[in-house]
Amino acid sequence: MSELPPPQNSPQARKQLPIGVWFVIVFGTLALCGCGIGALLIPVFSKARHEVDTMRSESDAKLIAQAVSLYLSDSNDRMPPFSTSTEVTEKIKGYFSGDKLFNLSSELEWNNNVSSVTLQKLQDPANTWLFISPIPLAGDRRDVAFMDFHVSALPLQEINRVKNMPFGLDKP
Repeated sequence: MSELPPPQNSPQARKQLPIGVWFVIVFGTLALCGCGIGALLIPVFSKARHEVDTMRSESDAKLIAQAVSLYLSDSNDRMPPFSTSTEVTEKIKGYFSGDKLFNLSSELEWNNNVSSVTLQKLQDPANTWLFISPIPLAGDRRDVAFMDFHVSALPLQEINRVKNMPFGLDKP
């Protein structure tokens, strides 16, 4: 009787892949897994960075409002006379603790209606805007500081409403 050839899956019939091919397969698989994990984590880190930028913007706006508050306490609660953001920034620059805030304050949109006004004359300081940050936050939101020195992140539509509110003084 003649011998049968060995089956196809026997150890003699199997050919071994070269070690280089195994390295390519293993490292290719690891690279694909790494890319997949990276793709999943990028949105997480992006959202965290956006939240940090939002908190930093709000913090900067609060510090600038606090600098204005300190200026007012030294000037009998009277706002400095100004017609441009550069003028108001020059008046309150001594109350800043760094150049970054000083530079940011000159980019703000300041409410010219409060120039030279005393706090006691304002009818509604909590709804009278002091400045608006030029830096957009989530969507169309921006930080707005009010004359009672609180800061709120408001959408553009609300900012327009606040800016168009009647400005009232108790006494001339």
